[in-house]
Amino acid sequence: MLSMLAAFALSGCADAEPDPTTETPPVLEAGVELGSGVRDFLPLKDGGEIVIVQGPQGGHHFDGSLRAQGIAPGDGSDVTHPDNPTTTFRVFHGETGEQIDVGIMFTQGLEDTDEPGVHVVLGRKVILDIELDDDLDGVEVDFEVEVIDAAGNIYVDRKRLVGLPHPLNAF
Repeated sequence: MLSMLAAFALSGCADAEPDPTTETPPVLEAGVELGSGVRDFLPLKDGGEIVIVQGPQGGHHFDGSLRAQGIAPGDGSDVTHPDNPTTTFRVFHGETGEQIDVGIMFTQGLEDTDEPGVHVVLGRKVILDIELDDDLDGVEVDFEVEVIDAAGNIYVDRKRLVGLPHPLNAF
């Protein structure tokens, strides 16, 4: 009888599916990736283009997004949560190195994605300190995102891009 129970127990273990509630998510190397996009994360590549958007009040901005992994995301539903990371997007003129955005920093939790341990911030308006989109048409810029988590760890990604006016800017 004992050998029958042992055989039954062993056969049950061999066919058992892993329990997703007890599995630990993979440990991901911490870091951030700069992107664009309002609804979806669109990765940016060095040497690629970034669209200059004219807002309804006549100002200009880039749509900044980020994808982070291995970073404590804070609480995306509570902007006052003490564990929320602080994020800053910056834009520098490629030739002069002068900062050409208005320098806005925000503290907010990162949003979950379908990938365990991967979070995003989508569609932040990075306000540019320029008069016309022509000021950056074809001009190289360094676009940067910096995320500081609640523990004080700093993660940065920077891309060299070329400004491209949005075709609907001339309204």
